[in-house]
Amino acid sequence: MEEARQVAGACWTDKETEHLEMDVALAEAVAKRLATWLATAAQSQRNLEYYRGLVIRCGQALGEEAYTADDGTKMEDVLCDKVPELVEALANHEPELAMLVQRLAHQLNRADPNNLLSHQARDYLRRHGLDGTPIRDDDGA
Repeated sequence: MEEARQVAGACWTDKETEHLEMDVALAEAVAKRLATWLATAAQSQRNLEYYRGLVIRCGQALGEEAYTADDGTKMEDVLCDKVPELVEALANHEPELAMLVQRLAHQLNRADPNNLLSHQARDYLRRHGLDGTPIRDDDGA
């Protein structure tokens, strides 16, 4: 609140207002509103830094592509605007990879029904909701 009072009081030292007599009640009312605005701005900045930090962590986990500009230039920092498209690309590949793992597990199980790896792969897909459905869609026939 002290910072807001100083800013409000400084309004009477501006060239346009220096000839006016300071109204303490008005200055205090302005300071209260300004203090609320300053607190909101500070919280907004903290939120921005927090969520930017999350995007940077995601970019770091995604690796080199998150540091590479469209023209191929390698940047020192994560390019935050590239992170959503990289995440979307990963999400689009997940069903394909799950199907491939399922097919490989099926073939491995046919070759060696006692092989533990095929059962582990299918269990992993099931636990993560990636095992799909044995029933084909109407358009998938």
